[in-house]
Amino acid sequence: MSRYQHISSLHQPNPVVKPFALAQVIKARETPESTPERANAHFKKIFNSSAPSINGTNPLTQETMFNPFSTKGYPTTGALSLTGLETLSDEAKTEKIAAVVNDITASIIYIAKQGEAGNLTTDQVAPIYNLVGKMNLTANRHNKSLLKELEQQDIELEGQGQQIERMAEELEKRDRHLEEVEGQHRSEMQKLKARTNATIGELKGRAERLEAELRELRQQKRAIEVRDRKVKVM
Repeated sequence: MSRYQHISSLHQPNPVVKPFALAQVIKARETPESTPERANAHFKKIFNSSAPSINGTNPLTQETMFNPFSTKGYPTTGALSLTGLETLSDEAKTEKIAAVVNDITASIIYIAKQGEAGNLTTDQVAPIYNLVGKMNLTANRHNKSLLKELEQQDIELEGQGQQIERMAEELEKRDRHLEEVEGQHRSEMQKLKARTNATIGELKGRAERLEAELRELRQQKRAIEVRDRKVKVM
C-alpha cells in the first residue's frame, strides 16, 4: 500500500478541520470566511480540491504532493490567484490577500492535524515547520527592525528634547538679560530725572534770586531818581 493509499484508508470520508478550529484562527480578519460556517465551507473547498490526489484517482508523485512550487500534477492556485492584483480595487485586493492567507492557514492546520495523528513523517511535515520557522524569523527580524527604528526615534526625540531644553535655557538667559537691561535703563532714567529735577530746581532758585536782585535794583534806582529831583528843586 502506498503512502497516499494508507492516508486515504485512514480517513473515510475525507477529514476536514472542525468549523470552530479554523474560525478561531481567522476570526480576527474581516473576510468572507470570518464566520465558523463559512470557514468550514471554505476549508472543505480547499480540502476537496486535493481529494483526487489523496484517493489516488489523480496519480501525483511525492514531489508534487509536498512541493508547492512544482508545476507537475495539481497546480498551486494560491499564488496564481494573485495574478493581476495590481488591477483590482483596494477592497478586492484585501479580499484576495485574505483568501490566500486563509488557504495557507487551513493547509497548515490540516497538515499539522495529520502530523499529530501520526499519518505524516517528520520529513514530510518538515517543509511546513521550515515555512513557519522562516515566518517567525522574518517576524523577529521585522520586530528587531521596528525596535531599532523605535530606539532611533527615541534617540532623536531625546536629542530634540535636549535641544529644546537648551533653547529654553537660552531664552531664559535672554529674558534675564533683557530684564537686567530694562532695570538698568529704568535706574538710569530715574537718576537722570532726579538730576533734571535738581537742575530745574536750581535754575528756578537762581531765577528767583535774580528777580529779587532786579527788583531791589529798580527800587534803588527809583530812590536815587527821587532824591535827585528833590536836590534840583532846592
